[in-house]
Amino acid sequence: MTMKNATLCLLVVGIMLVIPVQGQQPPQSSVRRHPGDVIRYAVTFEGGDIDKLTDVGVHLSSPGPVPPNQMGFTTQFGGPCHKSPEPKLWTCDVRIPDVVADGDYRFYEVDISAGPFSKSYPGDFHVPIVLVQNPRTFNPPTKVTVTEQP
Repeated sequence: MTMKNATLCLLVVGIMLVIPVQGQQPPQSSVRRHPGDVIRYAVTFEGGDIDKLTDVGVHLSSPGPVPPNQMGFTTQFGGPCHKSPEPKLWTCDVRIPDVVADGDYRFYEVDISAGPFSKSYPGDFHVPIVLVQNPRTFNPPTKVTVTEQP
């Protein structure tokens, strides 16, 4: 391989490493969150009848399994958004619930409604993954026995 070809090859590889890949994982937040913490999002809309929107909500989910010591805890949560004076902008304050399982939570959906009409926007919104650590645990009984009583 000539020096020119080697340089070209390194340049192409470097470009490939810098260009985002479709379906790439969102960045992971370095801040560990806990139940009761509030995460704030801004949601903007373009086109359509955005001035007719009456409700907006956002949702996060963890794809991982619930840890064995948190059986019954949820792996999804979300919250409502509030319209700002600018019709394109809604702000969302999402409180992490007390019974959320440990995990890496991805922002996965925005729901809207305008009176009787509604629509969901699932997708990759390129916001950081939320790392949730919940000190609460629940270890369910390992055996259950039922006997008939006289």
